[in-house]
Amino acid sequence: MRAGSTASLGLKGECLELLNHLAEVPQALAQLEQEGVIPSVLTLVQTPDVGIEASAAELLAKLAQVKAYQLQISRESDTTLPTLIELLHSSSAAAQLAGLHALIELLFDHLDNQLVAMRAGVVEPAVRLARSEDRELNHAAATLLCTLVLSEAEGGAAHAALKLQADSRLQVLAAMAMSSNGDAHGVAAMGLATMCNAPGNATAHGGGANTALIAKVALPALVR
Repeated sequence: MRAGSTASLGLKGECLELLNHLAEVPQALAQLEQEGVIPSVLTLVQTPDVGIEASAAELLAKLAQVKAYQLQISRESDTTLPTLIELLHSSSAAAQLAGLHALIELLFDHLDNQLVAMRAGVVEPAVRLARSEDRELNHAAATLLCTLVLSEAEGGAAHAALKLQADSRLQVLAAMAMSSNGDAHGVAAMGLATMCNAPGNATAHGGGANTALIAKVALPALVR
């Protein structure tokens, strides 16, 4: 499991399978923290073997639920988060789902991590997965997008860097509305209403630039 290990992929896969089972036990999670397993797992999620990639991603998603691991991962967010975002481009749906679950845990209520993820390009693959026909994938992707949208809505100088351009925000809100995530539907509807009612959007003809964009981008989601 260690970086640079000469163990075969088959053996690493078996180790990951066992660790995924052990990760269900709180005491085992504490031991994994002491052993410093995260760097090795991050290396394994970058392997070209999709089975290893998915299994390592699933382990990271479990570890990301634990506060101690969140702090450990966040300290190296500039390398950790881009690696997790790359999982969203994987050919393995299991790896994509695990990557989403890990990102949800690491971004929720962590503004610094959100900013790193935004710079690393998390929005585009999350929007694509929120439009996926796979209900688990689109639900998780919509949850991730909700985290970013709600954080941006808090306003203030600290959240200004999360602000999306109008067309990008519409793509995000439309994807959330088209997902299977009921909570995301409400957030998307409020976001679209805010854009419609934004100062400067209304014109003498009853609509503005945002309204035209909504009609073009988000209307299919609103009437589905």
